[in-house]
Amino acid sequence: MKAPNKMMIAVGSLALTATTLLAGCGSKSSEATPAAEPAAAEAPTSVTDGMVKPAGVSDDQWTKLLGQLADAAAGLSSATPEEVATQCETSDRPEMAAAAQEGAAVEGTSVEEWTAALTVFYANYQLLACSMIE
Repeated sequence: MKAPNKMMIAVGSLALTATTLLAGCGSKSSEATPAAEPAAAEAPTSVTDGMVKPAGVSDDQWTKLLGQLADAAAGLSSATPEEVATQCETSDRPEMAAAAQEGAAVEGTSVEEWTAALTVFYANYQLLACSMIE
């Protein structure tokens, strides 16, 4: 399977947005209430947590791909603090569209399925990078 190997070229993540919760929502007090801190996203245990296998990909192919993605993310542990910080801040991943197109070359899969899987991978990668600098 050639497509997943191409996905290893560029590792990154998509930006996540946090929701701001208001403290005291629904209280009858006329006193102004400050907004609560945004909830911090927990780092996943693996960059592949939550990825959904595109239809048409065999179990063997999927297992191999998940291993390749995990191996690529393992490079974070040997990255410089500056490189890790860059990965934490990077949200624009133009290589994802190309990787999704390549993944869709697998018969029975679609660009949308690969985009969904890669979105999870990149988000997990970014969360892991950010957790390393906290």
